[in-house]
Amino acid sequence: MGELDDPVVVELPLRGEWSVERTPAERIPSHGTDLLGQRYAYDLVRTDHRSGFHPHPAGTPRWLLVGGRTRDCYGWGQPVHAALDGVVVAAVDGVAERQWLHAVRESWWAVRNTVAFAQRGLDQAWLAYSPADWVTVRGGRFGNPFWTSDTLFSNDLNFDGLAANLQYDVDGGDLGLFGNLAVVPLEYTSDSSPSQSRVKTPNENKWLSGAQVGVNWRFNDENALRAALGYYDFKNISGRLSSPCALYAGAVGCDTDWSRPAFMQKGNTLMLIRDIARNPLDPANTPTPQYVGLASAFRLATLNLCWDTQLAQGIGLRLEGDYIRNLAYDKQAMFNRANNGIVNNYGAGGNASIDTFRSGDTAWMVQATFGATEMKEKGQWQALLGYKRIEADALPDAYNDPNFHLGGTNARGYYVGGAYALDARSWISGKWMAAKEVSGAPLSIDVFQLEFNTGF
Repeated sequence: MGELDDPVVVELPLRGEWSVERTPAERIPSHGTDLLGQRYAYDLVRTDHRSGFHPHPAGTPRWLLVGGRTRDCYGWGQPVHAALDGVVVAAVDGVAERQWLHAVRESWWAVRNTVAFAQRGLDQAWLAYSPADWVTVRGGRFGNPFWTSDTLFSNDLNFDGLAANLQYDVDGGDLGLFGNLAVVPLEYTSDSSPSQSRVKTPNENKWLSGAQVGVNWRFNDENALRAALGYYDFKNISGRLSSPCALYAGAVGCDTDWSRPAFMQKGNTLMLIRDIARNPLDPANTPTPQYVGLASAFRLATLNLCWDTQLAQGIGLRLEGDYIRNLAYDKQAMFNRANNGIVNNYGAGGNASIDTFRSGDTAWMVQATFGATEMKEKGQWQALLGYKRIEADALPDAYNDPNFHLGGTNARGYYVGGAYALDARSWISGKWMAAKEVSGAPLSIDVFQLEFNTGF
């Protein structure tokens, strides 16, 4: 079936006479960018019957020199209709509009915004579809689609991919079931590698597939419990030992260079991934530039718990806990995969061998928050105390909180903090984190953060 065999009819979202100033018939993308859904965007302006472009009753000299009030524009206050059938997922009202328009200033802002989009881009952008009240499907770049703490995924992390979020309430809303699914590409390998060879390596993309199911249970007006089980499969992120590669003879790389991580913090066990052949004419002086990869595979099972209770008027207590277990952790399999080329996570003293190897497959966190669990009103405050323990190969070290122990795994320690709301959308917070290694060489890192936060 062709793409035009089952067309979707899109209605004009405006009524009456409007001028079309810019369309995809002129160029694609119509506004010079794909951001904010502008690839096939139209500019529709209501004008009068004078010759030229007149969106405002002001004469041309006045419009160019002085401008005019926004509410006097012909399109001001005109209703905008839905272009096709659908479900409104979210709407925002009360956004302030500038009171005065000026032709020169509007032209400058258009140029400035175009440059800003080109330089910085957008943090998140996605399309969402809700075929039923209890499910929403998203595709694009979005925040964490799962309910987790920053022990597994940093709060600043965005995901590119496809996600589905399900929510079904029963018993009048006091009991609810939820589920989260996502498929996310973590890293793409080049289709043209090696660049100087006619024989290309197979495509070896890296993926995250995750599923989570949970329950929300409100016992009464003062107590609520939230719990979830999750499973996360990180596919193809382990290092692979290459076949012998003759870099001395001009080879541009080895056949498993793709398996090195594009980004990592610290803590995971690493292995050498290049089996570099020696120059038979000068084996002692053969250069051996190496890459490292992750020695362990990662398939995680998780448990998340949260209990909210009200202690007094405006003062609550939230207790949270996370447990993570890497089901794919296998010390012997790691050494076999690396052909004994493990380069870190050995105990102090002795030889580097499987007997002196120190790692682990478990991570957990507990945290208590006292005061206002959500900062929504001026004068609200909160204090928190928590403890984390993350063994070296409990989870991939690239994606978790970059502040505790300055990111990664093989870390344990406590943290304390507090926050105060300056108004409904602004608050100041501070946090002290004291952490050290779980195993291996001593590495103590203390971090203090002072932040001012605001929302829009």
